Formats: sequence, C-alpha cells, structure tokens
Amino acid sequence: MIDKKDILERLDFRAFYEGQIQGFRPAGGDEIKTLCPFHDDSQPSFYANVQNGQFYCQGCGEHGDVFTLYQRLHQMDFKTALEALGKMVGLSNGNGTGEKASKKREQARAVMENCTVRYDYLGQEGNYRFSVLRFEESGKDKTFRQWHYDFQTESWIQNVQGVTLIPYHLNEIANAETVYIVEGEKDVDNLAGLGIVATCNPQGAGKWRDEYSLYLKGKRVVILPDNDEPGRSHAEDVKQKLLSHVAGVRVVALPGLPEKGDVSDWLNQGGTVEELQRIVSQVKEEAPPPPPFYFIGMSDLMQQCSADWLIKGILDRNSLAVLFGEPASMKSFLAIDLCVALAGEDEWHGHPVKENVSCFYIAGEGRQGLARRLLARTMDMGRRIPLFVSSGAMEGTCQESAQNVIEAVKALEKTNGKPGLIVLDTLNRNFGAGDENSTKDMTLFVQNMDRLKNELGCSILIVHHSGLQDSNRARGASALRAALDWEYRLTKQDDTRVFTCTKCKDHEQPEEMYFKPEVVDLPWTDEDGEPLTSCVMQLADAPGRKATKLSGATRIAYEALVECVNRRNKGNPNIEISKTRIPIHEWREQSCLSGISQSENSDSKQKAFKRAAGRLLDLDLVHTTNDFYWVNDDRTNGQEPDMSGHV
Repeated sequence: MIDKKDILERLDFRAFYEGQIQGFRPAGGDEIKTLCPFHDDSQPSFYANVQNGQFYCQGCGEHGDVFTLYQRLHQMDFKTALEALGKMVGLSNGNGTGEKASKKREQARAVMENCTVRYDYLGQEGNYRFSVLRFEESGKDKTFRQWHYDFQTESWIQNVQGVTLIPYHLNEIANAETVYIVEGEKDVDNLAGLGIVATCNPQGAGKWRDEYSLYLKGKRVVILPDNDEPGRSHAEDVKQKLLSHVAGVRVVALPGLPEKGDVSDWLNQGGTVEELQRIVSQVKEEAPPPPPFYFIGMSDLMQQCSADWLIKGILDRNSLAVLFGEPASMKSFLAIDLCVALAGEDEWHGHPVKENVSCFYIAGEGRQGLARRLLARTMDMGRRIPLFVSSGAMEGTCQESAQNVIEAVKALEKTNGKPGLIVLDTLNRNFGAGDENSTKDMTLFVQNMDRLKNELGCSILIVHHSGLQDSNRARGASALRAALDWEYRLTKQDDTRVFTCTKCKDHEQPEEMYFKPEVVDLPWTDEDGEPLTSCVMQLADAPGRKATKLSGATRIAYEALVECVNRRNKGNPNIEISKTRIPIHEWREQSCLSGISQSENSDSKQKAFKRAAGRLLDLDLVHTTNDFYWVNDDRTNGQEPDMSGHV
C-alpha cells in the first residue's frame, strides 16, 4: 500500500498546484493565489501554501491538502487519488499495487567520523551562528545536517533549535552591490575564491525563507540555478520572494551544464569570471513591481509632468479615450485613420506623430469590411506597418478576457515593438455579458481597460455610440466618461464629418477638425468582376461660411489682437479693422497680459503665443507681413468668430 507520508515527502507542492489549476501568482510568504475552481470567483481568493501543501479559499471556505484538492477536481475517492499521486511521484508501478518504482538508496550516517566538510554560517559581524555538515560513507548517499557547536561544553548540538537561520556568507553581503545566489555552500565558496560575493540558504532547494530576502534589500541579484527541475523551481521561488526587496533580479541558466550540474561544474569545465559576467549581462534584469500604494516626492513628480504624446495635441500615452457618434458618422473610418498614422506615418493631419508604435484593432464585427477599409488607407504606403486586427471581440467586463488580450499583445511585442494603441470597435460589441447602462458593470469594464493600458503601457480608444435621447453625449453609464482622459465626438454636417473634443483632462483642448470621405478604388473585384471600393478620410475646410469657433489660447490671442486694433483706432468705427497693422511685439505683450498661458515662465508664454498665432494664420483669420499682423475681415465675412468655446 502506498504511504501518504512518502507522497508528501516527494511531492513538489508548487508544481502540483500549478499543474492542477491555472493562473497562480505570488501572494506573499510561502503562498500563491488564483481564482477558486470551486465557486464563481471574480477576484483571486484561492490560496495554496507551497511549503506544507495546504489550501484554502477566502470566498467559499473550501480547504484541505493536495489529496482533498485532487479528489474534488477529478471527482474520485481517496484511494484512487492516493494511487494517482503515488504514480505522479514515482511510488507506484501504475497497476495500483503500490509497489515502489525503485529502491531508495541508504544515506550516510550522520556521525562525526563520516563528516567530510563543514560550512560555518557567520552573522553580519562575523560571529558564529551554526554549521552545515556533509557526511559521506562508501556505497551510500551523502547526508547534510544543520548543527551548531556549543563552545562552553565543546560539543555539537545536533539541531538548530533556538538558532536564527541566516544566509551563508552573510558577513560579506552587506557591502556588496551585486550578490549571486546559488544552491549549495560549495558553490558559494568556489565563487568567493574568484572574488564574487555569493550566498545560499541552509537546508537546500525550496527552503528560501522570506526573512532571508531582507538581508539583500536594495541590491542587484543574480540567481544561478542547478540544471534540474528542483533547481529551476528553487530559482523561481527565490526570485518571487526577492522582487519586492531588491533593485533587480536576473535568473541565469549557465550553458553546457550536465543534468543536475551547478556553477561549480561549469567552472570545472573551464568557465571564467569574465565569461560569467558576459553571460549575465545578456540576461534582462527583472525590476520589482511598484508597491500598490506609495508616495513620491515633489521633485520626482515634477519630472513626470511632461506629456508623452502619441499624436501631439490629440492623444497621449497611457490614456483612455472615446470616439462617439451617431450611425453613419464614419467613426470606424476615423479610428482606422488614427491607427495607420500611428503605426507608420509622421503626422496625423498636421499633428505630429511622436513615435511609430504597434496598434491593435479589436473588431467586434465586420472584419471583411475592415479589410477593405485598411487596404484603402494603406495601399499607397508600399510597406508593412505593425497594425493587427483581432480574431474576434473581447469581453470587456471579464478579467480572463482582458488577460487573454494582454498575452496576445505581449506575444507580438517581441517582434513588433512596444504597443501604442488598442482600439475597441465598438464598446457594445466588446462589452461582454454586462449592461452598459449599469454603473457596476461599466466600472468593471473601466477597471479592465485600466489594466490593459497599465500592463501594456499603451492607450485605449473606444469607438462608441451616441446617446439615444441626446446625441451630444456617449451612450451608457456616466462612470465611463468620468474615467476618460479624452472624449471626441464625430458628427455629420452635410457631406462633412466634424471631429470635436468634448473632454480633455490634462491638456489644452484641440480645435475642431473637419473631414470628408473620399471614395477609393481597390485592386479587388467582386464575384461579377466589378471593382470594389472603400473610403478614406481627408482633411477638409469647415462647411459653409459658419463663423470659426475659437477656444483656449487661440481665442485669447485673437481677442488680444482685436484689443490692440481698437486701442490704435480709439474705438473709431470708420476705420476698417483689416487696415490696422499691429507689430508682433505689441500683440505678444497684450496676449501675455490677457493670460495666454497659466505659467509664470516667460518661455512658456512665448511658446503658447507662437502656437496660437500659427493657428490663427492657418485658419486664415489673421494675415501677416514683415512681422506686422492684422485681422482678415474677409475671412470673418464681417462678423466676429464664434467665441462660445471653452477658455
């Protein structure tokens, strides 16, 4: 009969749990956590202890050991589970009889005449703590024991009870910037002989304690695992326990190691310090994640204030944006236009693209039509751009679906560069099972969008429908708009599409833009041989003779120029406004006095004025020659521009 105790001694609890349930991540100490398989779990509440093999669920209260879990997951009795786990660890020949697969070798006796090596563990001040002794005996497996020496009685105490366990060579760690972690004391000593500061934990693989990590706080760490499964598992366990304490961690698998080989074997094969350092430098260092809540100093905060633009003035990195409009407003066409510019062009209709990035289009429907639209927009580019279309919709209210998107994007990141933009077209098709009018469901959707942009370092653009009763707002719960950094509305005005910013959280609100769809013949034909067509969006003038709408710094600059003109004319209505030329220094001074920039920095005021003056020239509201400026009365058609915009 298989002995339960034998199974527990041989079973790798971490590997067992990760093999039975997916999605585990560190939970602190010796625990890992994931979604519970026994109830509908939306937040990870299932915890497993990788040291003692016990599990419990904070949600449903389910608990037990590895045998309990295996019985529940596979719906079997204890005897069947015992045989299955016995076979898993090599204690059964597979026929249920419980015969051991192989006879275990006898270990060397732990007596002093068999002691061949002694490793003394010293504290930070060099004071003796305890020892690890290696015992060897002919025809038997070597044995390691943790004992401590009693200097008063001059005898060995054959345990470490009451002794605080510490890492090996602790007295050398304190002043080191980089520390190597290996599996055994022999490896530590061999590296130390080459001038490399190294350490290991007592008791072997799988026994790294959380408190050991505190001795390495703020240091850079290199882990060299033994070339076997226990060694690799040990390295991963140590890395996870170190990450929140150290400056960075590298796990480096040495090339050419035999099975169960270690760094001492590698050195014996001719490895050198220089070669080791070269190998280490080629492995990417993993940095610790930021704590869930922390404070930063004012100077650090000020360094983070500069905008990280994707498209200058339109969309910055790590932002959440919505483009909404009524049916047939051509929202998808404009979203595609943005993606193509970001992925492969220098500007988007006059707004500089700061860096080409990979873009991901999650299409909830109409992939065939999307292919035609993409071809129409890109067929003149003559090259491939990193723009990818999903195989289907995502479920925006589902954490698992969000994780699937993250993994799919990261799989392409290695060969296509960092992601810049993910488009969801439309919110309704990518929302999932929830109700977009429910604040609770919309909040869950926003949380998953934040997770996408934070883990991938990109922006999210959601194509959305306008409200049923009010076309001037996006449909659904207001929790979405509250979370947005940018909101844009696309409206139809005859054959023109008006692109308007309706929310801008942290930047100057961009001016309205106007687009007209242009029909493009494609190099494709239908089943009758007729050519297929699609549309692209072309920048256009404002429709009709409607007064230009000014806002922000542009409005302030225009009003300042009019103020200069009126001051020159002293309010005389008989003098035409377009006949009065104002020198640039006078216009600039009046603009700064009128508050064109909230900054007290004169350079910031100069830049704000320059941008506003350029915008007025582009709109043909102002003319210039030889650094003199005047109002274009013909362009305004005898009427002032619309000043109803936001300052």
